[in-house]
Order: sequence, then structure tokens, then C-alpha cells
Amino acid sequence: MRQSWHQYQDRAETTAKNLSRVLEGEIGGDIEKIDITLLAAGDEVMRQFSSGKVGQKELNDFLLRQQSLLREIDSLCVADERGSVAYGNPATPGIANVAERKFFASQRDNANAGLVIDRPVQTRSDNRWSLPMSRRINHPDGSFAGVVYVNLSLDHLVKTFSKLDLGSKGVANLRDLDLNILARYPERLGAASAIGKPTISLPLKQLIDAGQTAGTYRVAAVLDNVERAYSYRKIGDYPLYVTVGLASEDYLADWRTSLVKEAAWGILFFVATLLTSLLIYRALMRQQNAYESLYNSEERFLDAFENAPIGMAIVALDGTFSKVNQALCQILGYERAELKKLRFQDITHPDDLDADLANIKRLLDGEIGAFQMEKRYIRSDDQIVWVQVTGSIVRDAKNTPLHFLAQVENITDRKKVEAQIEFLAYHDALTKLPNRLLARDHLEMAIAYTERAGTKTAVLFLDLDNFKTINDSFGHAIGDELLIAVAERLRECTHETDTISRQGGDEFLIVLSDVPDAEAITLFAEKILERLEETFIIGGNEIATSLSVGIAVYPDDSKDIDTLLKFADRAMYHAKGAGRNAFRFYTEQMNVDAVAHQHIRVGLRRALEHGELALHYQPQISLSSGAVIGAEALIRWNHPELGLLLPATFLPTAEESGLIVPMGDWVLQEACRQAVEWLEAGLPEFVMAVNISAMQFTRGDLEQSVLRALADSGLPPALLELELTESILIQDTEKVLETVQRLKSHGLMLSIDDFGTGYSSLSYLKRFNVDKLKIDRSFICDMINNPNDATIVRAIIQMARNLNLKTIAEGVEDEHLLSFLRLQYCDEGQGYYFSRPLPADEFARYVANNTQQLKLIP
Repeated sequence: MRQSWHQYQDRAETTAKNLSRVLEGEIGGDIEKIDITLLAAGDEVMRQFSSGKVGQKELNDFLLRQQSLLREIDSLCVADERGSVAYGNPATPGIANVAERKFFASQRDNANAGLVIDRPVQTRSDNRWSLPMSRRINHPDGSFAGVVYVNLSLDHLVKTFSKLDLGSKGVANLRDLDLNILARYPERLGAASAIGKPTISLPLKQLIDAGQTAGTYRVAAVLDNVERAYSYRKIGDYPLYVTVGLASEDYLADWRTSLVKEAAWGILFFVATLLTSLLIYRALMRQQNAYESLYNSEERFLDAFENAPIGMAIVALDGTFSKVNQALCQILGYERAELKKLRFQDITHPDDLDADLANIKRLLDGEIGAFQMEKRYIRSDDQIVWVQVTGSIVRDAKNTPLHFLAQVENITDRKKVEAQIEFLAYHDALTKLPNRLLARDHLEMAIAYTERAGTKTAVLFLDLDNFKTINDSFGHAIGDELLIAVAERLRECTHETDTISRQGGDEFLIVLSDVPDAEAITLFAEKILERLEETFIIGGNEIATSLSVGIAVYPDDSKDIDTLLKFADRAMYHAKGAGRNAFRFYTEQMNVDAVAHQHIRVGLRRALEHGELALHYQPQISLSSGAVIGAEALIRWNHPELGLLLPATFLPTAEESGLIVPMGDWVLQEACRQAVEWLEAGLPEFVMAVNISAMQFTRGDLEQSVLRALADSGLPPALLELELTESILIQDTEKVLETVQRLKSHGLMLSIDDFGTGYSSLSYLKRFNVDKLKIDRSFICDMINNPNDATIVRAIIQMARNLNLKTIAEGVEDEHLLSFLRLQYCDEGQGYYFSRPLPADEFARYVANNTQQLKLIP
């Protein structure tokens, strides 16, 4: 009996652990999404600060779009350094102030506060509770500019809690590091009044003070004095704990029922034994009366036996069912006559038989008087039924075993619930694939086998290409169906010994165990790429997607699991950078590149703030007169440690981080200022050419940046030429066309850079009204030896002449190239034959010394 009580206690603790693990994953995932949204909103605000202009409508629209993606939050707002809510919901500046809130003070006073989670607040209008979360925003100089914050709806958390089977008096709580209650389910029992207040449980506090991030304990709750078995877990790296408590009266209800049943059976057995003894005594006195009494007693015993609410059986010593009641027949699906022809060994699940026989032996040997165990029977329809069996032995006066008595309770439904909870703790609810926790366990086992077998384990990190676009175009429901279909195709490509895991969002992980070499891994990667290229049919829609795959190999790349996962992730990003729909093995150079990339990223903002950027200027020469008719402004970085860096080293990082927008604005300002300085110094007039990035069109206010640079410097618009790439012209054509037309209306010159490498058509050239085509150096450098390149160059020059456009060739390196270009009537050229890019003072001397001295081949 005592052992049975402990079994129910242990089972309750295991269930509470699994439920708390489920909550940790659910709430941790919600907070991670919210944190990513806060970081994205903060980056957008800081980007606008860096550009020198904050667009009220643009920023409000951005915040509302971000808020609409998260159903968990009530609002997404930006407060300035004084605490006034300036952007978001509410959108009207000054309508609210958060300066007195704890999260605002924490962010203001600590530049490294990270994600700050405050105590819950209650709205005055509808008394709804929400949980504020915030991130700091800085000015370009690093000073405090305000906060971006959200209010996480506690109704959402309560809905998450309500999905769990907590019993009639179970509870689930979310607490902060001070053990204040942030959310509680159910909301009765004074829960509302407890929100935001410490209701400290001494056992919980002692466990947390001891440094334990997860554990179990039993205590009567302060709020309702109900005794529960609790499990608590810290949610990732966040300052939050989730606790789940299952009430003793809930989880011991089955035990009490079992106890009553056992007592009833004991009484029944006692009565039967007493009656038997009485009958034996009466047999000595009056045999006829004894027979009559025995008949009546047996009738009462059989009546109780037959009508018991649980399965009951008298089992012979060889395991044959001697007597069974109707309840047992229903549990096992047999007719009474069929069951009495069987032994319990015949219908016991093979995996449980050894334990069952061991208990029988202990009964026969007199080690125990009874036992209780959970086991599986195989029904007549071959279905598995879980039962709890209580067995005992009946002996005669000489202690000789006569038969066994068995009580059988059907616990299949309970087992299904436990299995579902266990499954959700270690699997993704959408795709049913293993989650991060289970995938890590499988990876550890695969590595252990690899070490014994002397083979390799491969970790493949997969990311669906363009999944966000698919979600935005077709909706999240179709996106979810696509993820399920992708998971199914990945299953088709793998073996039973491999592991597929959904890591979250559109990311998957595959663990290939016992692979012989890199060639086998390559064949598998090619197989899944080919399989995923096939079109999906989801909800009647044809959807095309692909994978970017990064691969790290144990033990070649690392023997540490976390490092192996990091390397696979890094290799995946290299695959994306290679154009997507590709795979890449991790290399040490990737690690070197990643460190260098991070170094560049951190230094770029400092470079803008500390004046480390500079412009060099490459002369543009008229091929008919030899005069300097223009200068192309080319950016350089005077890195304090690495020296002078060329654009290829840092411009990709600037594009990725968004710093290309303030960097482009600085180039415009500096180029225009320098051009005016040369004019004032007496140099002849020539055009200043400035490259414009695609991001300046999409994320910046290019027109205002150009006009501001012209106004601040005093440069005539006709002396400024903006170089646009072909890729700009084909993205969001109507919006770009509108911007280009406005720029042209101010009198600026426009040219298409790297012409011939993109997808421009004659219609684009006519609509955008450009002035010049710059022929890409890839065609120029080898046109003497490559007839195809020469044909392309001739065609571009002839087309431009027919459209009344000028042409300029970049990459003119020698006299032969120059001669060919002049023969084809190319208008202008630039390249090392004339001059390398020069600092401003050297460029001025070059122009002064060479205005009349440039020699062109006749």
C-alpha cells in the first residue's frame, strides 16, 4: 500500500516535469519571437536616426506591421529619451509616458541591459493584464535615445496554460527572478490579486538560491492552502521561471479508488475465509447444515466477484484462468469460455512477461504476500491494453499454494495522456519531428556510436529559401502545411538510424550517423536538394522552394557538440550567400571569415562616427580630346588596425547591416563638397560620379539626401552624376521610376553602372531616361582576345549611339584596349592606363598637370 502511494507520487512528479518542459518550450519560443521583433524595431529606429531623418508615418507603419505578425502582443511602441511614447500604438506622440516605469529606468541606466522584462501592468479601460518587455535604443554616438517595448498579453499566456491537463485543482504559474507571479492559471483562487506580487514558496526559493534551474518539490500553496506536487524550470536565459503544480487530491484519487477496491477485495476475502472456517467447524457438528451454509456463502461470494467494477480472476498455479468476471472479459475482449482456456502468459505482452513471472515467483517463495504492477495485455483483436494488476496468493492450512487472486484495472486512457505529454516535451507539435532537446540526445548517441565504429557523424543545418515570401504571399496556414510537407520529404530521404529535427521557424537539422566519408554526405545533400526542388501542391497552390544546407562533420571539424552545431549553421549561411539551393561543408576559412566579418561589422559604425572613411577619385577621360571630363568617387576605409581597406572588404557587410544608407549619404555629402572645393581652387569643371546602392532606394530617402548634399555644398546639379546598377531598375519598377524622374527634374545626370551584366532592356532605358551607359570591365579587359566580348562591346556602343546615350568603358588598362574603344567611337574611359583612384590632393595635382598632356593613340 505504501509502495503504491509512492508510485502515484512519483508519477505526479514526472507528469509535472513534462508539463513544465512543454511550457518552457512554448513560452520560451514566444519570448524569443518577441525579442527578435524588438531587435528588428530597434535596428529600424537606429537606422533612421543614423540617416538624420526619422519618418513619422514610415516608422509607425513599420511598427504596426511588426505588431500584426505577433498575436501574443497588445502593442509595439517606441519611447524617446524622456519616456514619451513617440511611435507605434498609440501613434500620437506624447499620449503616454513610461519614464517612471522600471524597464525604462533599467534601459536608461544600463547600456548592456539587453531584454528587460518588467512586472505586469493592468489597463484602466478593460482591466486586462500585460507583461512589458523592452530593448534599449541608442543615438549614433551611443548615447541613450529611448526604448522600444511591447506588452505581452497575459491572456495569451493563460490560454497556453489552459491547454494542459492540470486536473481539477492543478495550477500553472509564470514567475520572475524575485518569484513575483506574472501569470497564473486557473484565474480563480485570488489569482488576479496575486499578479505582480511575491507569493514565495520556501522550498522553491531554497532550490533556486542553490543554483538549480529546474526541480520538483511539494508544498501547500499560500493562495489556497492546497497541497500540490510542483515542478519548476527556468525559461532559457530569460529571467523567468514556469511552475506547474498537480494537486494531491487529484493525483491520489486513483490511488484512493484502488485502495478502496483493495480493501473491498480484502473484506471479501476475509468474509470468504471466515465463512469457510465456520463451515468446516459446522461440518464436525452438523454436516447437512454445513453443506447448506456453504452453498449460501459461495453464492454471495460469486455474486460479489461477478459484479465487481474492475476485472477479477482466480488463476491456477500454471497460469490458467479458473474463474473470471464480466469486467475482465470486456477489458480483454474475450468471451468467458474463451478466456478460461488461456493462461495469463498467453495474453501478456512479451516485453512484460519476465517482470510478471518474477513477481509470481516471489509470491510462491513467500517473499511477498501481494504485488502491484503496470503491464500490457494483448486483446482478442490484437490491440494493446494497459492494465494495473494487483496479485495475491491463496494457501491452505498447511501453507500450500492453492491459486492466485488478481484484480485488473484498465489504465489505457491514462497511459495515452502520459504518452502525449511525453511526446510534446520532445517533439515539434506541427511536424511531429524531434525538437532541439531530442535531436541533441540523438546526436550524442550517434557520436558515441561513431567513436566505437571509427566512422563519422554529419550534422546538416537546413534553411528553407524564401519561406518568408511564401508566408506573406499565401498566408501562415499554407506556410504551416508547407513545413509539414517538407518534413515528410526529408523523412523519405533518410534512414531509420538518422535523425530529422525541426529547430524552429523554417530551420531543420539532420543527423547522419555512421557515414564512411565526405562523398556519402555529398550524395545525401544532393539528394535532398533535388527532392526539395520538386514543386509542392498545397491547398491547390503550386509552391516552389529550395534548401540552403550547411554541413559539419564529427570528428573532422570538432569533437564538441555545440561547436559542431555552430559550424553547421555558419556553413548554411555560406550556402545562402552562394545563391541558395546549395550546400556547403564547413571549412576553417569560414571561421576566419566569420571573425573578420564580425570585426568589420563592429568597426563600421565606429568608422562613420570617427571619420575613418575617405574618398579616392578616379579620372574619367574623353577618348576624343584626352581631357578629364569627370571623376568617380570611390570609398576607402582607413582602418586603425588593418590599414587602408578597399570597398570589396566592407561594402557587403554595410549592405547586410543597413549601414550602407548613412554611408551613402556621407559619400554624397563629401563628394559634392570636394567637387566645389576643386572648382574654387581653379580646376576646370567636370562631373562628379557617385555610386548609389539599391538599399538607398528602398530604405533611405534618396531624393532628400541628394538635394541636401547639393544645397550644403553649392554644387550645380548638372555636375553630379548618379550611377545606378541594373538591379535597381528591375526592383519595384514603378517606385524606382518615380524617384528617378524626380531626380532628373532637378537637372542631375544618371548613368547605368556595370551595363551588360544584368537584365536591362531597351524599354527600361527609354522609360528611365538615363544619360550614359558604363560598360562593365568584365567585357573590356579581354575583348582583344575574346571575339564574343568584342562583339558585346560593339553592340552596346552602337545601341547607345542610336539612343543618343553616351558610353564610358571601365577597366581600360593598356593602349590596345584604348585603341579598340576609340575605333568603336566609345565616348569616355577610365582605368589604370590613365590613373588609379587617387586621394583628393593627388587627384587635383593630376588634373592640373595633365589637362593638356594626356596622350591618346591617333
